Amino acid sequence: SQCLSQHHDQHELWGNEVRFVSLMYVNTGISGKTIEGACRRKTASQLIHDTVLGIQHSLKKYEGELIKLYNDDDELTVTCGFGLPPMSHKDDELRSCMCALDICVQLERLGLSPQIGLSSGYAFCGVIGRPFRKSYHVHGDCAVMCQALSWEAETRKDMILIDEATYSKVNDVLLMEQVCFTSSLFGKDIQIKGFRFAVKDKKIHHRRMSHGGGITIRETLFSEEIMDTR
Repeated sequence: SQCLSQHHDQHELWGNEVRFVSLMYVNTGISGKTIEGACRRKTASQLIHDTVLGIQHSLKKYEGELIKLYNDDDELTVTCGFGLPPMSHKDDELRSCMCALDICVQLERLGLSPQIGLSSGYAFCGVIGRPFRKSYHVHGDCAVMCQALSWEAETRKDMILIDEATYSKVNDVLLMEQVCFTSSLFGKDIQIKGFRFAVKDKKIHHRRMSHGGGITIRETLFSEEIMDTR
C-alpha cells in the first residue's frame, strides 16, 4: 500500500487492520484467444499495457488503488480497492461505481468487453507473506463476493453487478435494478441479491446531481465518453 514503507517493519505491523472497503473485481475481457490474436498482429504486449494503463487512469481519477493483477482461468483480471489507507472517503461506494463505469469506457475503446463485480464490507487489509516475499493483501467475504458478481456479470452479459451493501449507499443517486442468482460460495450454494444499472440504451440514470458534497454525477452515455466529475 502507498502508506507503508518496505524498509520499516513496524509500519507493516501497525498497517495491518480490519476496515470497511469497497472492492472491485475486473475481468478485463483479455483471454487466451485474445492474446493469441494479438500476438499474430504483434500487439499483445501493447494491448495489456493499454488495458492496465486505462484502469490506472480511472483509479487515479476516483482515488482508488490497484491491489493485484493476475491471470485467472485463462483471463486477465484486476482487483482494485476503495477505502484503503491513505485514500479513504465517506463516499467510497459511489466512487467505486463511477470508477467501474469509467473502466468500462476505457476498455471498450480497446475493443474489449469487461465484466466488473463490486462489493463492500469489512476486510482484513495488510501485509502477508515471508520477509523475502510478501505483498499487501485484502481478504474478506466482500473479496469473494465481488469475484462471484463478476462471474455472474459474465454469464448475464452485463458489464457491472454490485452487491446489496454497495447499493444501499448509492441507491439515492444511481438508478439500478435487482437481479438474483445462486452461486457456490463458502462451500455451499447461496442465494445472492445483486444490482445492475437500469440501462436499456446504455444511458446511465441518476436521481440527483450531488451526493453528500462529494463527486458530481452527470447523465452521460458511458459507451461513448468518460464520466465527467467535478
